[in-house]
Amino acid sequence: MPDISDLDYLAFDANHRSITMNDRSEPDHWTMKVSTIGDTQEELALWMDGWTFTLGAGVDLAGELDAISADTAVFIPLVDGDRLTDDVELEGFGSRLVLINRVSLEPAWRGCGGVGRYLTGVAIRHLDHGAACVALHASPFELRDRYPGEDVPADEWEAGAAALGALWQTLGFRRHTGHLFVLDPAEVTLDHAVAGFKTRLIPDQE
Repeated sequence: MPDISDLDYLAFDANHRSITMNDRSEPDHWTMKVSTIGDTQEELALWMDGWTFTLGAGVDLAGELDAISADTAVFIPLVDGDRLTDDVELEGFGSRLVLINRVSLEPAWRGCGGVGRYLTGVAIRHLDHGAACVALHASPFELRDRYPGEDVPADEWEAGAAALGALWQTLGFRRHTGHLFVLDPAEVTLDHAVAGFKTRLIPDQE
């Protein structure tokens, strides 16, 4: 089991891949790596990826989401034209929609009492300071490893998605529809959640 004190020193490595075709910019695909910083080397602790879409640019976001993959098409209920739908209630004034696709915590850190949620919450704050909304679709992709070449039974998939959704809600995400969740970056719920996890994981040693 890794040393919890390693969480005091973290490195965030974000990579954004942008493509422009015929003077038109495609949505950015991003990856984020969170590593602990030791005396001699960095060790990967968490990896996540997703997409960033610009709001208010005159682009049909539903078409953009549908064109990438089924993983992005599930976010269509969040958009109307080139903006977010009115029922996505936000306080912030950012210009981008940030979608989280997958999050993977290194096996050594699993079962450590909230490390995954703590690192994910801190990483979200490093993703995009201009985000108007951060969204995700709770999908237990790891269940597919149990059924190689087959579909995961519907009841097992739904139970896994419900459990994931409950975990995301502890970081301040709120349910939009089905297994679709949104976070308002302008609110302090994420910061409070991260602070709570850090207090439990890395208590003051004074």
